[in-house]
This record gives sequence, structure tokens and C-alpha cells, in this order.
Amino acid sequence: MATQCNHGKFAADRVPIYIEWRDLVQDANTLSLLDYICQEFRDRGVSGETVKTLLQEGKLLILLDGWDEVSPSRRFSLFNKLRWFCYRYPKNRYVITCRTGVELYRFGRFTEVELADWTLTQIGDFAQKYFVAVAGANWEKGLAKAAEFRVQLEYPENRTIQDMARTPLLLSFICHVFQSQARFPRQQARLYQEGLDILLQKWDDCKGVERDSGEQPLSLVNRLKLLDHLGSVTLTQQQYCLSQFQVEHYSSPK
Repeated sequence: MATQCNHGKFAADRVPIYIEWRDLVQDANTLSLLDYICQEFRDRGVSGETVKTLLQEGKLLILLDGWDEVSPSRRFSLFNKLRWFCYRYPKNRYVITCRTGVELYRFGRFTEVELADWTLTQIGDFAQKYFVAVAGANWEKGLAKAAEFRVQLEYPENRTIQDMARTPLLLSFICHVFQSQARFPRQQARLYQEGLDILLQKWDDCKGVERDSGEQPLSLVNRLKLLDHLGSVTLTQQQYCLSQFQVEHYSSPK
């Protein structure tokens, strides 16, 4: 959205600023959103007074990414500060992003939307850009690999991989595997294992996200054992959509 704004294709009358929520939290201190924005512009030669004028006139597009990457113990404080900030500077446009399955707060006057799973066309477009970018100067080789990727993805035996590819995070990993092997793994369980590693640990590691120890008291090994147990129990009972209460019930020692 920031790129589209800079190119004049979205909110062309505004100045975008991209902020990762976790950058607002440093050690035990939570930065003021106003101070953070002013500092970002000041680093680029724009005075704090000019920034405040832009805010008062509603000329900023404020993009806040990764609400799920803030520890629960600090979300309430950030939520209140953002609510105050939006009340003081209501003319600006705000966008907040968050992965699903995370405790949400009701941000007043915001419209909540959820991204749909990608279509096969979108998956193909992403794969083509991915393989062409990896190929570098040899872009024809990248196009050929993207075409083969699309062909193999539609094989009946790869239907489950196709379902995984509808999530952008997992699609990027699937492309990485295909790039090195030129085919999908025959043992799809390996792909699922790697996908779990990404969702449970690698995603946070690559982004430098540190969560409170109380938020994730289980080690990666024990979390995998817990998911293995839940999968066994629920598959036997053919119950695939669970509430938090049900998960806690199945997870409790008997």
C-alpha cells in the first residue's frame, strides 16, 4: 500500500509511513506514536512542526503492521495510545494488519476485513515473479520453472499442496522447495513438517520477534507433541474445527 501510494495509485494526496508495531516497544518502554513518526520524518530532513501540520491536515497514510507480534502484556497500552492518537488526528487514514487467530481489540471507526485465500491465478502470478526474481539475468529459465510449477501444482496428487499454497506465507516456502528440487516432495509429510516449523518458530526468528516466555511456555518440541496429540484425537473423531475450550480440554492431562 505504501508503494502504491508513492506511485499515486492509492491515496495519492497523502504521505505514507510504514510502522511495525514491535518497533514501538523497546525494552520496558513503549514509544509514543507521535514521537516515533516525528523521528522517522526527522531522519529524512522533515521537521517535527511540519509533521504535526501534516497530521492536523490529515495528509498521512499510517500503516501499522504486525499487531500479532506485540506481546499480549503490552497490547492494551498500545491500543489505548493508538485510540488517543486517532482521536487527536482523525483526518488521517490508518491501516492495521494482524494475522488471524490473535486476540483482537475493537479499534473504533475501523472497518474490519479478512484477506481471502489466494486463487490459482494469484498463486501462479506470485510463483512467476518469485522464480524470475531468483533466476536474475536468466529470466527465461525463471519463466520456465514457474510454468512447470503451475503444471505440477495441479496434479491430483498435489491437491493438498495446492491448498497450502493459498496462504502466501506457505506459498513462499513451497516455491523455495520447488526451486531447489524442481518438484514437490514425494513424502508430503516433510513439507507439512517444514510448514509447521515456519509457523511455530522460523517466521518469528527471521523477523526478529521475541515473545514473552509466559506467552509460549512450551518448547518447540513439546508444542509439536501437543499438536500431534490434538491431530490424533480430532482425526479419530472427525472433528476438525475446534473452539479454544475444546483445545484446552483435549490438551489437559487426564
